Amino acid sequence: MTFRILLFCLLTLNLSGVNAQNSVVLDPNAFAEALKSSANIQLIDLRPSSEFEAGHIKRAVNYDFLDDNFEKTALKNINKNQPVYLYCFTGIRSKNASQFLRDLGYRQIYELGGGFAKWTYSSKPYVSGSPQVKPFAVFTEENFNMVVQTNNIVLIDFYTESCVPCKKITPLYEKIKAENKNVKLLRIDTDHNELMVQKFEIEENPTLIIYKYGRQVWRTTGAISEKDLKTIIEK
Repeated sequence: MTFRILLFCLLTLNLSGVNAQNSVVLDPNAFAEALKSSANIQLIDLRPSSEFEAGHIKRAVNYDFLDDNFEKTALKNINKNQPVYLYCFTGIRSKNASQFLRDLGYRQIYELGGGFAKWTYSSKPYVSGSPQVKPFAVFTEENFNMVVQTNNIVLIDFYTESCVPCKKITPLYEKIKAENKNVKLLRIDTDHNELMVQKFEIEENPTLIIYKYGRQVWRTTGAISEKDLKTIIEK
């Protein structure tokens, strides 16, 4: 990452109030409507290419904001005299990029509030470069809280597809869910749910959390026996 990009990331953290005044942040509905209104939009996906290939908004082009050549790429390919629409995964990177582009002379900049995570949660369409793409299981604080508040017992499994211990204990979670209809099983992929990873400070997979009647009552990491898990749930 260039020094200039790093500097703007730090400034954004400390001057969020100032940046907010210079940014136009649209919710998914407004963002979608804005994209429909123009045939020649400048829609920029700021994520790494691997995330872009997995799924992105139609008509978007991929310029990774953390790439050292981002400034050169932007000046060469993004027209300063036309509106620019930005999005990343959660909205944090697009806010940094918005401030960075304004310093380069761009003025008509619109950000997707909540990023691609909020876009997919809002059931907005996306395309993929993968022939066998799975729907994104993205959670925001809003829909997470809804699940916790509408279920007596919520068993939350933080995992990744590449985690071997996660795969080994998955059948146990499914068995617990099948045997106890009062238990809501919520599996959150840490590779695609940055907001939830930050919220719960997840550092290890698998991480298992239990909520009862809207309150977190238990948490552990790593493997657990069926007997011990049942005991915790039935307390």
